[in-house]
Amino acid sequence: MKERGEGRFGCLLSGAVLAAAIFVTYKMVPVYLDKIGFEEDLDRLSRRAAVEFIDDGAIEEQILRAARSYGFELTLDDIGIRRSSRHTSNPKIFVTVHYVRRLPFPAYTHIFDFTSTVESMVGSF
Repeated sequence: MKERGEGRFGCLLSGAVLAAAIFVTYKMVPVYLDKIGFEEDLDRLSRRAAVEFIDDGAIEEQILRAARSYGFELTLDDIGIRRSSRHTSNPKIFVTVHYVRRLPFPAYTHIFDFTSTVESMVGSF
């Protein structure tokens, strides 16, 4: 019996699919790790702002600096800061940030689009 090479082609195709999956994973995992790190920084910033009564402009500048350090793109319009009334029993600060990261692949650029929201109680750590 003669072999027609179907086993070799299937193995080669499986290897190519596996290599592509590894390449995509290699490129995408750092983006999600950076997202986690940025969200931790965002939480830390909002808690500090709530405790130290930092004004909204200073919070926005710190968020922009943190986002840029992780390679995310955003503008001041992408940051929302809302404070509940100080006269309520649990005053809070809410920070919502919309940010993106462009990841180039051969012949394609994927845009990761994230939105993170954190809240902190004013005057408590």
